[in-house]
Amino acid sequence: MSDIAKTEFSDKIAALEGQIKAARKAGDIAALLPLAAGAIGQLEIFAAAAAASPSEQKNALSAARRIAYNSAADAFPGWEYPPPAITEPDLLAARVLATKCAELDTSIAASAKHQANASWLIGAMDLALGRRDAAITAFRKAETLFAEAPEMALLNAGYRAIAGDAEAPGFEETCTTLANSGLPHAAGLRDQLVVARQVFGAT
Repeated sequence: MSDIAKTEFSDKIAALEGQIKAARKAGDIAALLPLAAGAIGQLEIFAAAAAASPSEQKNALSAARRIAYNSAADAFPGWEYPPPAITEPDLLAARVLATKCAELDTSIAASAKHQANASWLIGAMDLALGRRDAAITAFRKAETLFAEAPEMALLNAGYRAIAGDAEAPGFEETCTTLANSGLPHAAGLRDQLVVARQVFGAT
């Protein structure tokens, strides 16, 4: 690919990411989700283009992955209490994006932590949809991938407890372990768990 073509390719990727960043900042979830899905589709077309180099293919798919993860995460109602009103169709659309994120992680050979984040997000969307058994399955998968991120493994264990996983450590035990761990961001992650339990309760 020529230098000019590479620049045009990179500019297209940047433009799509810029559109999504602006939509996320606007905060309209119903408008964001289909826009994100469309941008991901365009990025996948870019990546499949015969003229795209391997590095540009990965850049396009990595951008698609970021869009999928961030847009789906924006639709998760467990970040604050009381939670924002997110419709079931929007939750379902966000779950599709979370699943796409996991698929893209495979395509770009993403790190175990990125794969774990995607699996956690799928579980989070299932939890928001009331699909607790499916959420537990996704959270268990995430925990096996968080080996190098102990603070995230503890956060994930807390979500397993919220979802009602009988094999998970107790919620209070997990929060105490986080609080006493000295791990980066432990206090913030514990607070996140407390908010999530307020939003979703516990079985």
